[in-house]
Amino acid sequence: MAMRPIERGDRVPNFVLADLGGAFRLFYDLTKGGPGVVTLLKAADPAAPAALKALAARAPELSALGAEIFAVVEGAPGAVTALAKGTPLPVFIDADGKVNRVYPVAGEHDGRKTVVIDPNQRALATFAEADPAAELGRAVDFVKKNWRMPAAAAAGRPAPVLLIPDAFDKELCRALIEAWRKDHAEMGVSGSTDAVLYDKKKSQDHLIRDPAMMRLVSETLNRRIAPEVMKAFTFKGPYGFDGHIVLGYDAARKDFFGPHRDNMSPRTRHRRFAISLNLNDDFDGGQLRFPEYGGGLYSLDAGMACVFSCTLLHEAVPVTRGQRFVLTTFMCDPPPQQPGAAQTPKT
Repeated sequence: MAMRPIERGDRVPNFVLADLGGAFRLFYDLTKGGPGVVTLLKAADPAAPAALKALAARAPELSALGAEIFAVVEGAPGAVTALAKGTPLPVFIDADGKVNRVYPVAGEHDGRKTVVIDPNQRALATFAEADPAAELGRAVDFVKKNWRMPAAAAAGRPAPVLLIPDAFDKELCRALIEAWRKDHAEMGVSGSTDAVLYDKKKSQDHLIRDPAMMRLVSETLNRRIAPEVMKAFTFKGPYGFDGHIVLGYDAARKDFFGPHRDNMSPRTRHRRFAISLNLNDDFDGGQLRFPEYGGGLYSLDAGMACVFSCTLLHEAVPVTRGQRFVLTTFMCDPPPQQPGAAQTPKT
C-alpha cells in the first residue's frame, strides 16, 4: 500500500542511521532549532553525484540562513561512502531504503527529493525536480522567503498551551467555513445545560454530522495534532474525539465565549485536551486568553491550532471586526471509558 505523500504540517519521521564514519545518529537529536533541509536520494541514481554536489554548493548559503542540512543516501555502505567521499555536510546511510520510503514526496524522481522542515521537525515544503540543482535552488529560495530567525525576547508568563501552525490546510478551512454557512444555529455550553446562556457564550455553531467530513477532520487531527501532543505532553492515548463543532463569532452580534473549563460536568469528565483551531484570520479580536496565567492574548493564524488541558480556565474575547470561524473538539478517553458522550474513535 502506497504511503500518503508528506504535506505541509506533517511531522517528518524520526530515524536512526549510520553516518559515513559508522556512528549511528538519531535524526531528532541532531536538529538544533533551525529549519532543516533534508535531501534523500539513492546511490544508484545517475543523478546522485550532481544532487550531492548541488547540496554542498548551497550549504554555506543555507547555513548563513540558520538552516540545518542533511543528506540521506540509500544504498550499500560501501557505495554510499564512495559516492559521498569529501562531501562537507552530514550524510547518512539508508542501507535498506526504509527512511527513503517513509519520506514519500509527490513527484519524486526514483526516490530523490528534498524536504524543508521547521524547527519542530514538521514539513514546510517538499521539492522534486529532474534537475538536482533546480530542486535545491527551489528549496533555498523557499527558506530565504519564509524563514527569519526569531529575535530573543523575555518569555513573560505563558500559559501551558501548545500552538501548532498549519494543522489544517486552506482548502479544509474553507470547506468547514462553507459547511457552517449552510447550516448553523445558536447552541448552548457543552455539558452544562441545553439552554442558551448569553452570559457565558454567544456564537452560532455548526455540528459536523457528515460522515466523510468527520472522517477527514479526525484523520487530519490524528496526523497533525496527536504527534505534537505526545511530544509536548507525553500523552498518546488511547483516545477518541468529542463531536467536532465549527463556531462562528460575529462582531455585529458581539459574540464571545466567557471564562470556562471544558471538563467540569459529569458529561464532560472524559475530556483530556481541548483543540481550538482557527479557520480564518481576517477579523479583529476573538483571541484566546487563559486568566490563570496572566492577561496574555493568543492570536492564531488561519489553520493554526491551540491545544491545552481541559482543566485550564480559558475564554475567547469578543470579536470586534468581521467574523471568526473556529473548529473546536476534544481529545478524550476512548468510548468504553466514557460516561455517555458520543465519540469519533481514532482512525
